[in-house]
Amino acid sequence: MPKYYYSQLIRKRLAWILLYQKTKNVSFICRHFGIARKTFYKWLSRYNRSGQDPSSLIDKPRRPKRAPRETPQLIQMLVVRLRKETLFGPDRLNFFLLKDHKIAIPKSTIYAILKRKGLIKKTARRMKKPLLYHMPFPGYIQMDIKMIGGYRPNRFVQYSAQDDATRMKFTKLYKERTTSNTLNFLKHITGRFPFPIKSIRTDNDSVFTNIYTGDPKTHPLKMPRIHPFTLACKAHGILHKLNRPSCPEQNGKVERSHRTDAEEFYRLKKSLNFEVLIKERKEYDEFFNNHRPHMGLNGLTPLQKLQTFPEYKSVTYVFS
Repeated sequence: MPKYYYSQLIRKRLAWILLYQKTKNVSFICRHFGIARKTFYKWLSRYNRSGQDPSSLIDKPRRPKRAPRETPQLIQMLVVRLRKETLFGPDRLNFFLLKDHKIAIPKSTIYAILKRKGLIKKTARRMKKPLLYHMPFPGYIQMDIKMIGGYRPNRFVQYSAQDDATRMKFTKLYKERTTSNTLNFLKHITGRFPFPIKSIRTDNDSVFTNIYTGDPKTHPLKMPRIHPFTLACKAHGILHKLNRPSCPEQNGKVERSHRTDAEEFYRLKKSLNFEVLIKERKEYDEFFNNHRPHMGLNGLTPLQKLQTFPEYKSVTYVFS
């Protein structure tokens, strides 16, 4: 309650007592203020016992002195430690507590612990968005690039490719975004996904397509020059699809995975040393694909989702 509210309570109840000291007529006071005699005697008694301290006229807290069903302190400490180490939310913490520590506590309890410790912020309510599509079978890849360290000298680029159906993802770091690096990344992922790639969807960046920057823009009588990435996809039997302009939601899954990378990987790195990050990024991709539960898959890992397809039940581990 705000301080103003308590001051008003004190003034109101003190008025009862001051009028009683003047009139000595309890019935008149109760009729005048519309209160019960029992209520008046309760506050008069409390006021006198406190040595006529006005602060005694505030309601006492009703919170119980003991909480026998409170979550044990050791479990609370474990939840706090895991939150600080991983930055996971209540859903994923619930999964890892059960998986690694055999501790089953409700997600609401985990949220309450984190909120009490100041480790979680209440976000503004947002309107629900309609559920977007998902492919029924693996092999439909979304590809994008992420600038690490902003647009400044010595920054580098992360190329990402994520399967639509299983959320399986592979990345590779480069020092610059070029068409040659794009072709190298295509060669990299064709040997990593444990299933054939049917199509790759990208945005209209110049490292993926020249539809907006190629010869047809300046030489309308020439045949369109096909981008090397599209030609490389065709050589591998892969269909190259492009997003509609200003529609990043068509690559929504890989775009959202970049936010996960920022929250769970790059935020925890004190130094963005390129050579060190290459090794750590590879380890994180293996963790992401084999061990990390994905909320978009109802808590399954990408590997577990892949194993739900009969032809991929024999896949037991995915290497980066």
